[in-house]
Amino acid sequence: MEISDIEVTEIERDEPLTLFRGRARVNGEELAFEGVVFNSVGGPNVNVRLTDESREKLGRLGLRPAEVEEVETSIQLYVIQGDMLVRK
Repeated sequence: MEISDIEVTEIERDEPLTLFRGRARVNGEELAFEGVVFNSVGGPNVNVRLTDESREKLGRLGLRPAEVEEVETSIQLYVIQGDMLVRK
């Protein structure tokens, strides 16, 4: 699974939460995702979830639900590591 071009396009802060939206290219397909960052004593907790439309698109491409979750986890790791572009 090739994941690239991860961009965060919207950020909304409401401490202690930060909500964000973005897109990523997965095997040439542009997919949208939403995420949340919760700041805690041990450091930030990040969760990323593909939109329903993006999950359906991957399903039509033959990915099983477990593989879709792997894509979400990979995007989440890119976000945690800061390997993304933030556009405002």
